[in-house]
Amino acid sequence: EVKPEHVGALIDMAAAHYDFVLLDMSRTLDAVGIRALDYANVIFPVMQETLPFLRDAKRLLATFKSLGYSHDKIHLIVNRYEKGGDIRLEDVERTLGMKVYATVPNSYQAVSASVNQGVPVLKNASNDPVTKALLAFGRDLVQGSDVKPSGWFSGLFGHG
Repeated sequence: EVKPEHVGALIDMAAAHYDFVLLDMSRTLDAVGIRALDYANVIFPVMQETLPFLRDAKRLLATFKSLGYSHDKIHLIVNRYEKGGDIRLEDVERTLGMKVYATVPNSYQAVSASVNQGVPVLKNASNDPVTKALLAFGRDLVQGSDVKPSGWFSGLFGHG
């Protein structure tokens, strides 16, 4: 079992071998998760445009503020985005006091097939809007860093 005091060594070990270290965290914060977030250069909370997610995001952002995380470290992502819903991006931004960094379109069928088959959505549905959004997000991450993509990574983003 990972304990908070192990997190730094684990992240340092991963960073020594990889250009990027991405952590997919649970929705609940515990001591291990907070320690991992302390090491993060950027935090991408993911939410949906529903009232429960909006309430949770507001509480999470307040927690981040109380932990001393700068506003610049937080980049909000709206998942399962559908234009014209009851809660609009403008509503999310106004309520949370920050801009939405990226949206991932709602494409239940493609994502569900990917999950159920254990195959990345890029392989299953290369022209799906979700695939395009994830590729654009990856490009933004690479372009915002000092890392030059190589190997299979460069093929994903058209470099090489």
